Amino acid sequence: MDFELGWFMEPLMHGEYPESMRRLVKDRLPVFTPEQNELVKGSFDFIGINYYTSRYAKSIPSTPNAAPASCLVDPNKNYSKNLTIYITENGYPQKSNMSISEELKDQSRIEFVQKHLHQLQIAIKNGVNVKGYFYYSLLDSLEWGDASTVGFGLYHVDFKNFTRTSKESAK
Repeated sequence: MDFELGWFMEPLMHGEYPESMRRLVKDRLPVFTPEQNELVKGSFDFIGINYYTSRYAKSIPSTPNAAPASCLVDPNKNYSKNLTIYITENGYPQKSNMSISEELKDQSRIEFVQKHLHQLQIAIKNGVNVKGYFYYSLLDSLEWGDASTVGFGLYHVDFKNFTRTSKESAK
């Protein structure tokens, strides 16, 4: 987690990179000057998180020196109380190599969104200050690495004639 979320959060909250990064990366990691430290620390209004997987939130059996999962994923424990969080991007990719009728019946996307929203509801009940959730994306689009071979949209787009058709997940 330090090399993903901590890489950004620790400087914003404490003015320096996580201890584990400093220990492992050593002199290859830039060092904040005292002025940069003060400039960066606390220099945000909210934290926006884009994520597409729950691999870090999954319950797995603990090992002898493992940190409890709640210590890794609860920003109120890791950083400060009442940190404002927006889920700024969260979506489900669906391969576009099926018939249009199959693409429109996107039950796996519905389940994905329901599970993620349920976990956000639990986080909010536990005091995490989640202020918003933005699904990616309203429409199927040309994805950077996948072109039109995957669709994240709640609406299918026919890229030949640009017809838009709602999927089950849009209802």
